[in-house]
Amino acid sequence: MSRKLCEKGLRGMALALALAMTAATAVPAYAAQPQVTVDEAMYINADYYGTPENITVVKGVNTNGLTEFTDHGDYLRVDNMTDRRLPEVSGNSVRWKMEEGRKRFYFSGELAQAELPWTLDVSYFHNGQPADPAKLAGVSGLVEMEITATPNELASEYYRNNMMLQVLVMADMEKMNSIRAEGAQLQSAGKNTVALFLGLPGEENTYRVQIGTDSFESIGVIFTMIPATASQISQIKDLKETMDKAEEAGDALYAGIDEMLSAVAGMKPGLNQVKNGVSDLNEARKVVSSSTDGVLEKMDETIASMKETSGAVSNMDGQLKESQKDMNNLSAQLRRTKRQLSDTTEELEDTRKDAEALIEEYMEAYVTEQVEKNSALVGEISEKAAAQVTEQVTNLAKQKAVEQAGGPEAFSQLTPEEQAALVGSCALAIQSDSAQMKKLKDEATAQAKKSVLTEDRLKKEIPYYANVKKLQSSLKNASSELQSLSEDMEDLLSDTGTAMGSVADLIKETRPVLEKTAKLLDSTADLMDELQGVVKASRPYLQSGGENTMAGMVNTLEQTMKALDSTKTVRSANRTLKGLVDDEMDSLREENRLLEMDPDASIPSCTSLENPSPNTFQIIIRTREISLEDQEEAIVDLEQEEPHQTPFQRMVAIFEKIIKAILSVFESEE
Repeated sequence: MSRKLCEKGLRGMALALALAMTAATAVPAYAAQPQVTVDEAMYINADYYGTPENITVVKGVNTNGLTEFTDHGDYLRVDNMTDRRLPEVSGNSVRWKMEEGRKRFYFSGELAQAELPWTLDVSYFHNGQPADPAKLAGVSGLVEMEITATPNELASEYYRNNMMLQVLVMADMEKMNSIRAEGAQLQSAGKNTVALFLGLPGEENTYRVQIGTDSFESIGVIFTMIPATASQISQIKDLKETMDKAEEAGDALYAGIDEMLSAVAGMKPGLNQVKNGVSDLNEARKVVSSSTDGVLEKMDETIASMKETSGAVSNMDGQLKESQKDMNNLSAQLRRTKRQLSDTTEELEDTRKDAEALIEEYMEAYVTEQVEKNSALVGEISEKAAAQVTEQVTNLAKQKAVEQAGGPEAFSQLTPEEQAALVGSCALAIQSDSAQMKKLKDEATAQAKKSVLTEDRLKKEIPYYANVKKLQSSLKNASSELQSLSEDMEDLLSDTGTAMGSVADLIKETRPVLEKTAKLLDSTADLMDELQGVVKASRPYLQSGGENTMAGMVNTLEQTMKALDSTKTVRSANRTLKGLVDDEMDSLREENRLLEMDPDASIPSCTSLENPSPNTFQIIIRTREISLEDQEEAIVDLEQEEPHQTPFQRMVAIFEKIIKAILSVFESEE
């Protein structure tokens, strides 16, 4: 193809690139401290089928008076598009130093791969049959391109939610016979017709373009992916919030209606029971109505009985007064008896103590007399007393000997002779102490008497000893029983006093109750007289009104239960409506991510999240062209350096080609 034809074929592509580069060259104003800002554009050359072959990122840097900045990216190669300065590359960091006074700086970087918002697939057909795109140049007939754009779930969240897709297919209508693209916007650009498709964020679509031709050629399919940042997009965010609120309100309304209908449906068994109950009440009313005459007769008898009972209750007050006096007299008599018993107990206890003291004195005098008369008994007591004195002196001597030696351990270390001598000296010391010896003898004598004068011996040698002991025991038992009787009498008096007090209180409380009861019976009798008159007067109206009311209630309940049967239909319609709304909402969310768009979200850098958000960003993809001749100025070469050109000359050449292509779109054919 000639250079002129090539330039015409690139008009649409040049237009898209010019718009992208023009946006990238816009310099915003800042009120804060100056800092470097960047505009990013990603250019991708793809094969016939839309698979990327090489990826180049061009960045336009607004220096804002700064002379250096650092960019981040996993680049295969970095090129300076402004001058010959080389960057300082360290890992994924690229540091640029610029000359003083430079306002705008351009550089490009080649990437190995990139996760795009969509995965693209282009298929080709010739006269309805699948075709190899490399063999389509120059064919005649109907050529169809089927373009499938599938959302890439591996792309960043911003790409998935905020990037819009434009698909552009251009046909030179002087060379082609027809172009058909259902769903596309067709634009006439001079001699060319452009089919433009639009894809929303997250939307999967298949676009079809049919071109009738005698000699097919194509500059390739052009894709642009741009952020949705127009101010009108902000209304979508408001729409999403409104839809979310509406959906929540709809869910709440559905749940409320369903719950209400469930509750209403649940009322049917209860209403049925109420209906049966009302029917039963109506039957009971009939029974009551038929029994009214008997009830009125019984009321006459009851009124008479109540008046008689009221008189009897009034007479009980005098009887209670007499009973209270008798209770008071009984209480006084019991108190006098208690005092007499207490006095008797004290006298008996004194007598017992005197008798026991007298017996003890007699026994002691008799024993002393017998000891004095009985020399053998005295000798026995003396021997035992002497033995006990000796034993006590020996024990005390041993204790003092141990103390004088300095304790048990020191005493045990002495020889037996030393121990015996020490004990003997302590024994002599004790015996020399007359006061101590007298005390020991008295104690020993008392102990000897006790051991010698045993119970059996006293019974044999002392006349009436057994009788005296029995007398002592009898006196003690009598005193104990009398004391117990006194205590029982005390408890009896206490319980009787409590009981009498309770009875007195009961009588005191009962008297006003009886008075009130008598008055109540009189009042009730009067009330029943009046009630009887009211019943007789209202009986005809109550019978008629009750019958009509019961019949009306039964009829109303039957109609209500019929209405409740329709709740099943209403619930079914409510669920169907809820399902339709949910399906539409789900369909709207699943087809695309239009509602997830956020024009206020920051644009991420396409090379690294370490970079600040760029001012502008776009992705431009072009598939391989189909032509009969090699194109000398293919778009793939726009960013490549011509031999013997400076970076500035290369940039000027790029813009010259873009401007020439844009102008050629509006030229008329010669």
